[in-house]
Amino acid sequence: MNSSKLYADIDYTFLPTSYWAPPSDVLEAALRNVKGRNRREMIRDYYEADQLEYLHPDLLVASLDTEARQSLGRY
Repeated sequence: MNSSKLYADIDYTFLPTSYWAPPSDVLEAALRNVKGRNRREMIRDYYEADQLEYLHPDLLVASLDTEARQSLGRY
């Protein structure tokens, strides 16, 4: 049995552009993979104040390591 034809009604060649489309704006790009409600809110606040370039780049990573998370939690 050919696995690419397992379900006759599925177009296996279809690739939705939304999976690979670039972010529509700077805020979406900054928030795309960031985990953590507090950091996402902080990024939004900086963006709304037109100060996003002043936010430390380490805060824009997807996940913080334990030390960075604990350090940020002290403030």
